[in-house]
Amino acid sequence: MEDKGSSASFCIKSKNILIMGGTRFIGVFLSRLLVKEGHQVTLFTRGKAPISQQLPGESDQDYAEFSSKILHLKGDRKDSEFVKTSLAAKGFDVVYDKWPRGS
Repeated sequence: MEDKGSSASFCIKSKNILIMGGTRFIGVFLSRLLVKEGHQVTLFTRGKAPISQQLPGESDQDYAEFSSKILHLKGDRKDSEFVKTSLAAKGFDVVYDKWPRGS
């Protein structure tokens, strides 16, 4: 009997993902990874930093593709009514909170 090996094929459904923060540190890489995997990614930020910057070693084409697909929602997370109404309406499947607590 011939062993043909095992090959698994995974079909990941595209998710609508919110990243709270996401313009620095882990969020920069997380957002790129998620976009590359085909997910719709929205960054919720205060708007104090650009939502996308070209990374060292990142090709112009990769950066252009990423920045054309990322969405931005600007607001203050401390405004609970704004957060509640604006985020609830979007129907996010997944939320990552990358906000550094002390800033």
